[in-house]
Amino acid sequence: MKDNSSRACQMYVFEPRSKELTRSLRIGRGPGETIGAFYFAMILPDSLIVVNDVVLRRMLEIPLERLDYDWASPVNTSTSVVGGVDARALCGYENNDLLVLGEYHDARFVIYDIADTTVRQKVIYSPDPVTKKMEVQVSAAYEGVIKYNQARKKSVIACRYADQLEFYDFNTNKVMFIKGPECFDPSYVSKTSSVTGAKTIAHKSDEKKGYLDVCCDGNRVYALYSGLPVVDPNSSYGREIRVFDWKGNLMKILQTDVDIITIDIDENGTLYCLTIDGHLAECSV
Repeated sequence: MKDNSSRACQMYVFEPRSKELTRSLRIGRGPGETIGAFYFAMILPDSLIVVNDVVLRRMLEIPLERLDYDWASPVNTSTSVVGGVDARALCGYENNDLLVLGEYHDARFVIYDIADTTVRQKVIYSPDPVTKKMEVQVSAAYEGVIKYNQARKKSVIACRYADQLEFYDFNTNKVMFIKGPECFDPSYVSKTSSVTGAKTIAHKSDEKKGYLDVCCDGNRVYALYSGLPVVDPNSSYGREIRVFDWKGNLMKILQTDVDIITIDIDENGTLYCLTIDGHLAECSV
């Protein structure tokens, strides 16, 4: 959850019985503290919460049961540099592994063993279905959010600066791109640092935000959509949730009357939407 009064981003825990949101990690740079907890995931079967602090460049591992306390205490802290690249979005995979997105020049994402801090496998394809280029700049331009469904053996990536979803099938090792209806792609220019020589990108002022978040179950994929120009102060929030089946067919569009930051769905089919003012709305889908 982004704190709009500062650059900090923290993880909150929702208690279904009390309907309350509580911050579970202390803000700071000390042991067990975070500043930029932009991404987190749960790995199974150990039910371990992994928090990726992109500011401090470290991952915190927290047993699920510790979230019942006022302040969660990590059992381990490791680097968030995965395969030589700063990890960004991540999600739980299988056998306590993670799927990790980053600005890779030779992979779209990787399967990461956090216990051994090793990359098990690179999933190789270009997020640009037209040029099919595999470059750091392309990975950066098509950044987004990744989720995995074990029943389907499929992952989905929702691109932040494109009207694009990517369904990857681990059984067939094939990717399917879902574009539209606006069909815009990232608008950026490539840059190389004169000091370090590192390659990066700069987003153009006419660029739009695409998908802000995504979640899924065995039947559907739910994607939070913006469609606003990046210069719009509300571009990081969405009021439209597009619902797809796993074949990529658009099934319905859910509209909200409030700005949504993030979404998730539980095992009972309840969709949760976190609003800009910190409320958690529930919707049975």
